[in-house]
Amino acid sequence: MVRIVDADSHLFELPGMWREYADPADRELAFTMDRDANGWDWVSFQGRHILETWIPTCGDFRTLGPVLERCRQGLPCEFDYAEDLPAHYWEPRARLGSLDETGVDESILFPHWGLNWSLAMRDEPRARLVNEAAWNRWAIEVRAEGAGRLHPVGHLELFDLDWLERQLAALAAGGITAGWIPAGLVNGLPPSHPDLDRVWSLFEHHGINPVFHVGANPVRPFADGWYMNHHSDYLPLLSFPLLGLDVFVMLCDLVLNGVMERHPTLRFGVMEVMTDWFPMLLRRLDSTPFSEVHITGRSSMNLSLTPSEYIRRSVRISSFSSEKPGSTIEQVGPLLMWSADYPHSEGEPTLDLYRRNAGPRSEEHTS
Repeated sequence: MVRIVDADSHLFELPGMWREYADPADRELAFTMDRDANGWDWVSFQGRHILETWIPTCGDFRTLGPVLERCRQGLPCEFDYAEDLPAHYWEPRARLGSLDETGVDESILFPHWGLNWSLAMRDEPRARLVNEAAWNRWAIEVRAEGAGRLHPVGHLELFDLDWLERQLAALAAGGITAGWIPAGLVNGLPPSHPDLDRVWSLFEHHGINPVFHVGANPVRPFADGWYMNHHSDYLPLLSFPLLGLDVFVMLCDLVLNGVMERHPTLRFGVMEVMTDWFPMLLRRLDSTPFSEVHITGRSSMNLSLTPSEYIRRSVRISSFSSEKPGSTIEQVGPLLMWSADYPHSEGEPTLDLYRRNAGPRSEEHTS
């Protein structure tokens, strides 16, 4: 019997979640939600507004862009975040009910606000760790209440290895099997650097799969100058056409510089960064050994497989239906996953709607 697993949906954090689940000794660094004079609730850090809140309707962009513009214009907020947030956006038993209604067996769950505040907090590393650990404690509780059907991911950083080890141990003990990590340099180093090999050993040891997801990562893939002069700091204009390039670079480094060779049990997920670049990634990887030898005269790689074979073995990527994933599957094979992205505006509320919008697929790759 085939089980239908949604690879990427989201839980919304309640206003008091971070303080409630933060280590009591660190609660002064926990996020709060503060209301401004126009009635908008903001994710806030020690009185500084980080993100204005909104409550989306899945599949309806009118509940996202126009709402943010209304906030920018200083117009009154038309909702109360804590009062109006639907129960199935955050509460495990209610989310199980929504899965039943849509015919989905299991769902992998990422944070909502946690995807978006990291860039604004990049100069507050300790606060990031405190609030990520708070999410992780809540995620373990959600996992316990989810009847084996709800799979929250951990929220992780790689720049503090002792903290990472403690978090991975706690997540694994709580049944969590995936952890979202930022795509980018770690303390100025590529993820394949020998100083970071302990990172990948820890993931392997604890049986937790690293996952990349779109979001306001604390380390941008290009210099900050490319992102200036836009009305949105965490989603500036160039972030849209460049979507996925940070993950592209990460995967190239992890393959070509041997991380996937040295850590064969690692499995990586890639969520919500489109898939049009994915066939090119496989082609570029496989052309690299030939190009390097013929242009430089030697090879710097020590790989037992062709580069694309590591991707095929160890990486799966989610697709929006609007990408018509059947055409990508024809190029790369069964490496794609479906995701509802529920309850985000860019998501789709049911699997049937995803299937209709995705278009035809070959029988070979249809479950």
